[in-house]
Amino acid sequence: MMIKSAKIIKLKTKGLLNGFTLVEMLVTLAIFALIATLILANFRQGQKMDELKRGTLELASNFRKVQILGMSGQVVKLCTGFSKGKPCQSEEDCEGEGESCENSVPKGGYGISIEPTQEGDSPSCEGSECPTSYTLFVDSSGLAGAFEPGFPCYVEPCYDFGLPGGENYALPEKVVIKSFDIQSSVGGYSFVHQPQNYKMDITFRPPKPIPYFYLHDTGLEDVARSDQTVKIKLEHIEINKCREIVINGFSGQVSDNSITDCNPYGSYIYPIP
Repeated sequence: MMIKSAKIIKLKTKGLLNGFTLVEMLVTLAIFALIATLILANFRQGQKMDELKRGTLELASNFRKVQILGMSGQVVKLCTGFSKGKPCQSEEDCEGEGESCENSVPKGGYGISIEPTQEGDSPSCEGSECPTSYTLFVDSSGLAGAFEPGFPCYVEPCYDFGLPGGENYALPEKVVIKSFDIQSSVGGYSFVHQPQNYKMDITFRPPKPIPYFYLHDTGLEDVARSDQTVKIKLEHIEINKCREIVINGFSGQVSDNSITDCNPYGSYIYPIP
């Protein structure tokens, strides 16, 4: 009886030592490879979603920053006279005779100027897709945003956010502004991201948080106008995912949201009276 039991155990052990067949090994490896590929793909998409979210949150935060400065009437040091609008720390920074460096509240408030993604727009990104950049600035003239040419701005455009050249930022790589939309009680318009060199300028003037929206090189009239609501849609072009920044002119609230619709707001343009 004991001999029979030993034979059975020996036969079972021998069967276990045979291992996997080649087909079983290939199937197992294929399953592991598929799982690893799916995990890696999801990880990369998650990274790109984080880049989109980070760029949107930073832009929204900077909108809140210039909005608070504009509402509070934050003073800055600017030259008077011929160099009017030039940022300064002392009278030595102002060029003309008898000019002074004085604290003043900028007439146009504070704002953000945004430029679109360009192909070969500068030597630093020639032959590749340049990042969408934006600048925080003081609008010392208050006439037509940062793009008001010539006098009284010291430079064109007059970016003078306490620093020569303004305070510059860039959206993460492959994150661009898809389109933007402006609506008010009397009308509105939408503008879709195009390859041509458009620029947009959004400012906040004291004492209200209403956004003033200005378009440059778009075929629209080059004047700053106060609107009720401004929407900006940002897209990560590699994953076709979007987020949206909304600036509410009634309450002044600046919000950023994840959205499922990545289509442009519209290709129509009809100016507000």
